[in-house]
Amino acid sequence: QIEEELRSGLQQQVQEQVSKCQATADSLSTCSTRISLEQMEKSLALRQSLDELSMDHRQLKSQLLNADEVRATRGEDGAWQVSRRPA
Repeated sequence: QIEEELRSGLQQQVQEQVSKCQATADSLSTCSTRISLEQMEKSLALRQSLDELSMDHRQLKSQLLNADEVRATRGEDGAWQVSRRPA
């Protein structure tokens, strides 16, 4: 009977440990999934920012290439002379 009680007690302790380990594994899995989703969201936001920056750069480059050329030179009298040449 003592052996049976010991076996029963050990089985209960093992079952409790298994339950704790399973709960820990489930918790870690949930945390890992949450962290992965957060990283994916950050990555997507970064990609969108880069796309917007690239588009802004192309627009700025286009505007600069199509802009009038403006040149400022200082005359002999020290006054600035500004000339503009259309693009």
